[in-house]
Amino acid sequence: MVKEYCDICGKKAKTTKYVLPFRYKEKANDKFNNTILCFDVVKPTEVDLCTNCAWDINSLICYDIKQVLDRNK
Repeated sequence: MVKEYCDICGKKAKTTKYVLPFRYKEKANDKFNNTILCFDVVKPTEVDLCTNCAWDINSLICYDIKQVLDRNK
């Protein structure tokens, strides 16, 4: 039996797969494997979300978009 857990809150619930942007640290190395540069990259990551966390993320995204649109008026 496969149990599904939300990747955000960790609760056991019915989940749905979403692709969200996550920030990761990357390193640039030289030919001797010495780290030259550290930088952040944003990569799409597949996560399992319960309905509560999906609604929370949706409200955050909608709020941010509304703030940007209001600022551009």
